[in-house]
Amino acid sequence: MLATVVAVGAGLSTITITWQSIMPHIVGRPLAGTAAILDGASYNGARAIGPIIGGALLTATASEALFLALGVVFAVLVVPLRSRRRVGSAMPRSSERMLPALAASTRFVRNSAWTRRLLYRLSVFGVPSSCLWALLPVIAHERLSLSSSQFGLMFGLVGFGAVVGTVAVMPLRRRMTQNAFICAGSLAYAAVLAAIATVSNVVVVAVLMVVVGASWVGVQSSWMIAAHGALPTWIRARVIALMLLIFQGCQAFGSLIWGALADILSPEVAFATASVVMMCASTGALVHGIVPAETISPTLDAAGTRTAVPLSPVAEESAPVRVTVIYQLRPGGHTSFRTLQRDLARPPPSGRAPLDG
Repeated sequence: MLATVVAVGAGLSTITITWQSIMPHIVGRPLAGTAAILDGASYNGARAIGPIIGGALLTATASEALFLALGVVFAVLVVPLRSRRRVGSAMPRSSERMLPALAASTRFVRNSAWTRRLLYRLSVFGVPSSCLWALLPVIAHERLSLSSSQFGLMFGLVGFGAVVGTVAVMPLRRRMTQNAFICAGSLAYAAVLAAIATVSNVVVVAVLMVVVGASWVGVQSSWMIAAHGALPTWIRARVIALMLLIFQGCQAFGSLIWGALADILSPEVAFATASVVMMCASTGALVHGIVPAETISPTLDAAGTRTAVPLSPVAEESAPVRVTVIYQLRPGGHTSFRTLQRDLARPPPSGRAPLDG
């Protein structure tokens, strides 16, 4: 059973990384942020319908037959994707090896303060937020005494809240800074965790699920909007993969913590503790937030020169590499710069290869 869950998680991560990577190529970078919001709404809309259908079917049939039918459905859906050819795609092909690609990603994250801050903020949201998903079945079974279909309906309200929340908070997102919006969503999530620690009314918990769905998709879409808007094309897929890996790792690690705390003390104490941690994280997001995206580039060292980021050797079969250099001229330096431009544009002496660009 555990191995099956691991396999499902690996498949979901692969699909999500691939989809998030190709999204800017489909809609263009200017619309990638809006597409990420709508993608979160559609995905969570499916999450609203799926648990309701699953809970009803689980009541009417055996679990073995239900999961077998789901496996057949997924296998059928793979057929058109497998047979679809890559026609007219704007995505560049790459022949870069996996290990050099991972090494380049590590160097990029190490030298980008903005990316490190993004991953940190994502982590401090992921650990306390996992308390809800880890202990909600316990609350539903022991305190609320819900059946499988009722629990499916309860969980479906999270997806419903995500869809409704996406539409409702759009005007609020435009009026607030990104840091303030993330702080507000985290505080709403913390309030839900604190309320679930004490509430026993099914209707109140249902309303809380709608709120948590809106805050969940609002905060998560903010990370993707930031990544799509700031990351260079060549590294975007790798950083998104790292974001998902870290977030899912935080969810797994947090679930272990909250489950152990619920066993040692009580689920109520676990929810209350997670709420306090989430409130601290929301305050940090408002005070410190994400470093401005300009710091994603290499910074200036003490001597005023750019700090070189070591690159791995480019293999002959690798895709072409484009290096962009932005010159910032001192006052009065335009004339000499244009002279240098003309010198570079002249034909090279015989026997020397011309400069590209």
